[in-house]
Amino acid sequence: QGRPPIGIGDGTVIEGAIVDKNCYIGSRTQVLGDPNQLDRIVGENWEMLDGILVVPKLAVLPDDWKR
Repeated sequence: QGRPPIGIGDGTVIEGAIVDKNCYIGSRTQVLGDPNQLDRIVGENWEMLDGILVVPKLAVLPDDWKR
């Protein structure tokens, strides 16, 4: 279906983030918050609020995704 398996792929780094349940996070992905980013940013399958990156339920982040 063009998405990684459910869960978190090999070599993925998650820091300063909230990942909801049943997400599809690919391998070698970097899910990183940014404490200097205080504005709200909305992306496809993610959102940054007060420097915390939020990945909502059932979101898909492909292999090698970075933020």
